[in-house]
Amino acid sequence: MRHIIVATHGKFAEGIMDSVRLIMGEHMEVKPFCAFVEQEVNLSDQVDALLSSIPETDEILVAADLMGGSVCNEFIRRLDRSGLHIVAGLNLAMLLEMIANADLPIADVIHSAVELSRESIVYCNPLAAETSVECDSF
Repeated sequence: MRHIIVATHGKFAEGIMDSVRLIMGEHMEVKPFCAFVEQEVNLSDQVDALLSSIPETDEILVAADLMGGSVCNEFIRRLDRSGLHIVAGLNLAMLLEMIANADLPIADVIHSAVELSRESIVYCNPLAAETSVECDSF
């Protein structure tokens, strides 16, 4: 089985999951991981508890909010776990692509999600200036 963990600082993971549910419905294999919400909770312990709740034979795809951030780094420290994959730079397009292609091989899911994520970051002003089409057409 494959699990997708949306790992973020604060409640960003819960917010983006709300958008996922609005667009694609509920996906039980996708779980938010909200770090630093409770001051007394240690991040390392929180990650250990999450990972220990998932069978060692299952694949885990972590979609982390920020490369070099403490949340992403904490998961990176555990890359010796078989089947753990981490992608940083979370955005909605990336997450939707991961979920939509969950039945594909993990390398294909990651490649597709990263490429779509890159393509979805666009400065819109020049596009709007080049065309006389209404914004609804984008």
